[in-house]
Amino acid sequence: MPRGGPSGYVRRDRGAWMLGGLSAGGYGAVDIGLRHPRLFGTLESWSGYYHPFRDGSLRHARPAQLAAHDPMLLTKREAPLLRSLGTRFFVSCGSTHDLGNAVLALAFAVRLSALRLPHLLWLRPGGHDGAFWRAQLPEALLFGLTGR
Repeated sequence: MPRGGPSGYVRRDRGAWMLGGLSAGGYGAVDIGLRHPRLFGTLESWSGYYHPFRDGSLRHARPAQLAAHDPMLLTKREAPLLRSLGTRFFVSCGSTHDLGNAVLALAFAVRLSALRLPHLLWLRPGGHDGAFWRAQLPEALLFGLTGR
């Protein structure tokens, strides 16, 4: 069998590579992707947040370290490169039972719009739970694979 499975083909171009996560993992996906902008074509945050918390590895972080992991600041810094690479963002959140994160998702989408970065904001009724994430999975995958 050829490498890469039955089809023998694994896309190696960054446009086909996605990084995503839910909740804190959504923050992590966007943070990592923005600090390594040449690796992934699509960054997805499902019910994530967009400012670092003093928690985990950033528990004792100094202000400069927090700024280095702040997606709101990183998108502005990296916007020209992200535009030239065609990096896309999928930002989703439940709008009825996760209102705090929905406000953050909307603010991040506004930032992406202002920076002319391609994105899809997917706000739908739901909460911070598996039912919401399963419901948005087809849209997230379609966006990540095709940009639509």
